[in-house]
Amino acid sequence: MSLAGRHVVVTRPAGQAAHFATALSAQGAIPVLYPVLEIRDLDDVTPVLDAAIRLDSFDLAVFVSPNAIEKALALILARRTWPGGLRVAALGKSSERELERHGIREVLSPPLRFDSEALLELPELNAVAGKRVIIFRGDGGREVLGDTLKARGAAIEYVTCYRRARPQLDPCTPAQIVGSRADRCGDPDQQRRFAQFSRDGWASRPGVAEEDARLRPASAHRGTGARPRPGQGHSHRPRR
Repeated sequence: MSLAGRHVVVTRPAGQAAHFATALSAQGAIPVLYPVLEIRDLDDVTPVLDAAIRLDSFDLAVFVSPNAIEKALALILARRTWPGGLRVAALGKSSERELERHGIREVLSPPLRFDSEALLELPELNAVAGKRVIIFRGDGGREVLGDTLKARGAAIEYVTCYRRARPQLDPCTPAQIVGSRADRCGDPDQQRRFAQFSRDGWASRPGVAEEDARLRPASAHRGTGARPRPGQGHSHRPRR
């Protein structure tokens, strides 16, 4: 699909969208920066510090996103070195680069798809019976990774290392997005937030209900046999 002349809504958090917007512009698209969440530090970092003390007791550490890596390792590596025997798994090339920036280079990561389901397909994550796994994530993250590993016999511990928050958004921007019949770039959680903002903030505008339905995540069509109609929004990032 050609992006030339298409308005693309980038829902990534502010400060994490510039490089993607530049890439879209290079393809002829018109990026519309519309962050639907903010990444914030924890009010209480005690659970992360406690996990740092006990890292040597785990067999595998999983980071679900670059944000989890940045927030967790900023606290952990300020107090100790990363255990040499603790294997690390992560999702996506951005996460691999962020880990390498912190000196962690041998990373289990799916080569093609960058979601929890793809990570769970790796042989190393199928042979986890009797192992202890620590998962670093944001508040309210998906449970599929931990639930599946637990079903495979692993002992799971979650560590929340950042908070998601609803940002203050320009009330004029949604109207501009609707008028542009834009596509969207962002993970499904961000897309759901986009849809929620549309319902909360400007659903009373003429034509918005129809546009909101058109802009629902592509996953809403899965399992129904329906295919998105031409012009419907497209997701350009995987699930997490």
